[in-house]
Amino acid sequence: MNGPPEHLGELADYKETGKKPNLTYIYQLDGKFSEGKWLACTYGESDQITLAKRIADDVKVCTFKYKKGRHAGENEIGILCE
Repeated sequence: MNGPPEHLGELADYKETGKKPNLTYIYQLDGKFSEGKWLACTYGESDQITLAKRIADDVKVCTFKYKKGRHAGENEIGILCE
């Protein structure tokens, strides 16, 4: 996203590939990010918890790979930013 979560920055465009339960989201980050590039993940049924981190300005793409976990409601998520 553009800027930290508390600034309610604009989300980056993404492309979705794969089929449930294995989905991949690819975020292209080569546009203008005036408040810096941030990665934010939300958790809980109503997104009660947000974890966020600023990422390097030279990152061009982030790929998120989701895979269903062993337990109900559990997902394994791999994130690669380049």
